[in-house]
Order: sequence, then structure tokens, then C-alpha cells
Amino acid sequence: MKNCNPMKIKFQKILNRSSHIYCYHPMYDFIIFEHSGLLNHFIDLQTIGKMLHDCGYKVAIANVTNEAEQCANSTLPILTVSTGRASFRNKRDYLSAVIKELSPKTKHFYVGSILSDSDLSWLKTIPSHHKVFLWALRSFFLTAHKRFKLSRYYPVTFIRSLRNNAITHKLRNLRFFVSEPIIIDELLALGYQRDQMVLRPERLTHEICAAKVNHSSPLSILSIGALREEKRIDLCIDALDSLGKEAGIHLTIAGKAYKIHGYDKMLEQRSASSACTERIAHRLDDSEYNRLIEQADYLILCDEKQPGCVTNGTMAEALLAGTPIIAPNYNPYKYYVEKYKVGLLYELHNQDSLTSALLKARTTNPEFFKNGLTRFQEDFMYDKVLLNFKDELQKALTDNN
Repeated sequence: MKNCNPMKIKFQKILNRSSHIYCYHPMYDFIIFEHSGLLNHFIDLQTIGKMLHDCGYKVAIANVTNEAEQCANSTLPILTVSTGRASFRNKRDYLSAVIKELSPKTKHFYVGSILSDSDLSWLKTIPSHHKVFLWALRSFFLTAHKRFKLSRYYPVTFIRSLRNNAITHKLRNLRFFVSEPIIIDELLALGYQRDQMVLRPERLTHEICAAKVNHSSPLSILSIGALREEKRIDLCIDALDSLGKEAGIHLTIAGKAYKIHGYDKMLEQRSASSACTERIAHRLDDSEYNRLIEQADYLILCDEKQPGCVTNGTMAEALLAGTPIIAPNYNPYKYYVEKYKVGLLYELHNQDSLTSALLKARTTNPEFFKNGLTRFQEDFMYDKVLLNFKDELQKALTDNN
């Protein structure tokens, strides 16, 4: 009979339990979900999942905020989360419990978008050996405390912004997907590190769409998407009305309008009283949205300038469809128009400048933008972007970052 050492056997049992806890074999390289629950962000969730999968990673989508329904057409597996939202008093505690449940099943996480009202304190519950990615689509969401306003709504945002700023700077396992090189520069200026960031453009293409050869008559200008006061559609209507119907320019305003401050009613009244304007007020489905962009001669963007660069999916969708833009002279519009020659710029808040841009659009042959639109689309071809994404992702996942 072999000599057995009781202390050795006891130590081996402890070692085995330790190995079971810390040396698990996760099923996935990435589990992804959208913590904000915003419907339009589920499109980006599926894009990110596909890119991760095409880089060779094993990926699953977790049903945390209605992903099972919104991502039903995804080819990635969708995991059921047994943690029930109704069991928790707040979203922070719920997400912390979700992380506890999912952590043993994955190496890393993508958890969705940073928003101005996000509470990111639950990120601290993610084990340090997991890398966790957020989509930093706007750098100024991390600096809301610098723009504090005395209002009963803002103190909570102010406190959250301060806390989020501290959390995102201290978490060594935190990484960002960033949609624009300009936003990378802004994040660097805020003290984040370049090796925390992976460039992931918001919109990509698999094919080149040709630019139009001739303008329609009258010239077709399109404003599309969710409409709010900051988009300054009223400025565009004023510019067209000053030119009159004889200028041969027609504006279509498509998309559901915000009701804040009666903006939706104002927009309906202004559209109805303008001889140059057509209003499509319902929420657009994908096919109608794409058709309107493809048929327009120009997409017009009248957005107010925000505190930092704002990624613009509508702009990218128009350019990828071969439709040039008319936009205010600040980034990201200025960056893309000047780099690729894909549209016309006007001075922000300047009706005369916008009027001049509209007249120039009326007399400019669409073929003028052909080469620029093609170069833009070539740079945003899926396979080309994926190579750079894969390289940056590998660097972001290394332990010495």
C-alpha cells in the first residue's frame, strides 16, 4: 500500500478547486450586447459582431436588452440570460448581475454605446482579465460635466459624467471602438491612450455605387432621419423660400420629428407653407429610407455644431450610395468633403452661404463628384476596413497594453 500524506491530499483538493475557478475554458472569445437598449444601435451591434466573427473570433450575442428580437436576423448565436431585469431595483445592479452570469462563458465583452446619461459604474464588476469594449461614438459624452447648466435635469448628468470620466480613465481593461479618426484625436486629448482604441467605421460597403450622371429636374435635395431642433431644417426652408420656386430646387424632409418645444408642429407648418418643400412625416422603414437617399441629387445636413465631433451614419449612407452632400463647414463634414471632394460646404448659421451652396449644387454636374465618391467608397469597403480593424484589435487585446 502506498504511503499517503493527508496534508498533501488536502492541498491537492484546494488546488483543484482553485483551478476549477480560475482556469475555466470559456465558450466564446466575445459576448456582445447593447446596454443602452437603443433600437438603432442594434444595427451596429450586429455589424460589430460580424466583424469580430470575420476576424476569426467566436462571438455570441446576449439577450440583455431585447437583442433576441432586434437581432433575430443575425447569423450569430443569441444567448438567453437567466438573470431577470424585474428582479433588480436599477439597471446598474441588473447589468452587474448579467456580467457575473456571462463572465465564465467568454474571454471579452462588447457592451454597447456611451451616452450622455449612461451610468458606467457597473463596468467595474467586469473581471480584470476580460477586456471590455464600448463604442465611443461621441467624445463629448465623457465631458458633459464641463458644460454644466443650472437645471433640475442636469445635476444627475453632471455627477454621472464626473463618475464616468473617472471610471473610464482608471479601468485598465477598458477599450473603445471609435468610428472616426477625428474622435480618436479628441479622446487622446482627454487623456486616453491610443492602444485603447480600435477604429471601427459606422458604415461600410461591399460594392461601389456609381454617382449620378445628370441631376433631376427640379434638383432634388433630401433631409432625412430623426428630426430635432438642432438639425436646423428651418434654415434650409428659409434659404429655398428666398430663392423661390423658379430656382428649380425641391426639398424633401423625411422622417419622424421630435415633439420637444412643439418642433414637430412647427416643422409641419413651415413645410406646408413652402412651395419648394415636401414633407414625409412618418417613421421610415429601411427600404423607403434607402430609396429616398438613392433617388436624391444631394443629401443636406444642417446640424448645429456640437461640443465634439459627431459620427454621422446618414452622411456615410448617402456617400456610399453615390449621393453627394451639402453640409456646414465643420467636422466631420469638412473633413470628408475636403479630403474626398464629395459635396459642398456652407458657413454655419449663414443663410446667404447656404443659398449660394444650393445654387452651386443646381449648376454642378453630378459627375464632378464621381471620383471622390468612388475613393470614399473604396476606403470603406468591408474587406479593406476589416484588415485594419483586425490589426488594431489584436493590439488592444494584448496584456501589455
